[in-house]
Amino acid sequence: RNIPLAIAVAVGFCGVFYTIVMLAQSLGFGINAAGVKAFSTSSAPLGDLSKRYVGSAMEDAINFGATLSAFASLLGCAAGASRILFALGRDGFITHRLGDASRRTGSPRSSASAIGLAAGGFTARMRPTHDVTIRHWTAQMSRANHRKTRDIRVQSMGWAA
Repeated sequence: RNIPLAIAVAVGFCGVFYTIVMLAQSLGFGINAAGVKAFSTSSAPLGDLSKRYVGSAMEDAINFGATLSAFASLLGCAAGASRILFALGRDGFITHRLGDASRRTGSPRSSASAIGLAAGGFTARMRPTHDVTIRHWTAQMSRANHRKTRDIRVQSMGWAA
């Protein structure tokens, strides 16, 4: 009974919060042509604004928080992907080895390892440049895991991706 209310409040709060943050970023960079160009070319807008208005320590704190958030998203997608792979393996769609659970913990160890290896493979293929940060890498991995999870789910249902 409280869950629908909690979901509605969370979605509403996040919508208002992100709108305020976007407004703050837009006004922080400026609404003239130079500000719009700086905003559109910034790889870390909140980090750039915090450095400009507060200092480099705040920039580091903002970027660290964004890195933790991207890493948490990566872990969430990897956990979901490993559970889907586990279910597919358990049902015999791919291989039964992926459907084996750890005897000690009951976790999908084989499928989690497969997802971890895939994520490591994606990371190894990335070529670092001067503007690629760890936060960027974890965000890219999170997106890749989300796409893989969606593709596995769609293919297991027999739909075309």
